[in-house]
Amino acid sequence: MRFFSLAACSVLLVVGLVACGGESDGSSDSASGDSANMQTVENNGVRLELPSAVSAGSPFEVTWEGPDNSDDYISIAKEGADDGSNVNYTYTRTGSPLTIRPPDTPGDYEVRYVAEKNDKVLARAPLTVEEVSANLDVPSEIGAGSPIEISWSGPDNPDDYIAIAEKGTPDDASINYTYTRNGSPLTVRAPDTPGAYELRYVMAQSDRVIARSALKVTSVSASFDVSDTLMVDTPVEIKWEGPDNPDDYIAIAEKGTPDDASVNYTYTRNGSPLSIRTPTRPGQYELRYVMAQSDRVIARTPLVVLPLQARLRAPDSVAAGTGFEVSWIGPNGPDDFIAVATPEASATDYESRALSRAGTPASVFAPGNPGTYELRYVWAEKDSVLTTVPVTVTQE
Repeated sequence: MRFFSLAACSVLLVVGLVACGGESDGSSDSASGDSANMQTVENNGVRLELPSAVSAGSPFEVTWEGPDNSDDYISIAKEGADDGSNVNYTYTRTGSPLTIRPPDTPGDYEVRYVAEKNDKVLARAPLTVEEVSANLDVPSEIGAGSPIEISWSGPDNPDDYIAIAEKGTPDDASINYTYTRNGSPLTVRAPDTPGAYELRYVMAQSDRVIARSALKVTSVSASFDVSDTLMVDTPVEIKWEGPDNPDDYIAIAEKGTPDDASVNYTYTRNGSPLSIRTPTRPGQYELRYVMAQSDRVIARTPLVVLPLQARLRAPDSVAAGTGFEVSWIGPNGPDDFIAVATPEASATDYESRALSRAGTPASVFAPGNPGTYELRYVWAEKDSVLTTVPVTVTQE
């Protein structure tokens, strides 16, 4: 326990530092910190030294002496509130000085030393909680789903945050937020849905907004460059344009299913072109550009997925060593090819070839030796010949 003797108290009275005796709000300057703002209060064997005014929500130190029973605590309460009520408190067992956090809301409060038994207040000191302000430097509009870089200034109290919310919603509403402890500038992500919003500096304890700035979220678009007819269970290369916001993705889904449904998908962060695998069953599908936060589709195009097949069309005969064109239909996998080969050769052996990704018609060369050959569509993923047509190579 920590107590003051009457003699010690008398000395302090002589030099005019503190008031002693019954419960008193006497105050004085302190030798440490901002002396003009410090006060010292003594009563019932308890001594409190603390600021007389603090900024809303900003933790401050209280130096104390007193009985320090196991569950004694120092609290902040609204001025005039019941002894057992408090806004925040810290146990004296944490030592002296201890840190306590004032409310976010300005006003007149008091700091109390409260005994563990019956919540009896042994000493109290007045505390003015002063208003704080913040400033946000943000764009006036941004594309849906885009990250927003925000420069800000403000109290940066523990767990304060900057939020984006629909305009007109309650102060504690938010769609996305980032803690101010992440520094300035920080990033908050815009919603996927266009509309009128606002950015807010929010005090963590009370969700009180002390700064706000209007933000217009504008529409974004996307587009695809892909064949509208594909084949089952094959990779397809897709060229695309779009916002490429974090975790946006391109999906293949059955036609008529909800926007968040998919058979296969690939993240747009993989670049353009990207590869996605077609469904394993033939049918009517659609390709979708999906915004990640809301699963909102901003572009879609119909796809017909056919059974795995291939067709070739070319001259019946060609002169040895000359080039000729082959029109083809096939799965067009990334490494598929159209080849000229002898009938007995394996799928990976050929005289010449052209990759299907170069388009149709494909340009290949006839072998230098006359004879009977065949044109092949080779599905590279399985090293499988899907179809063949004969071709005769004649003497030049």
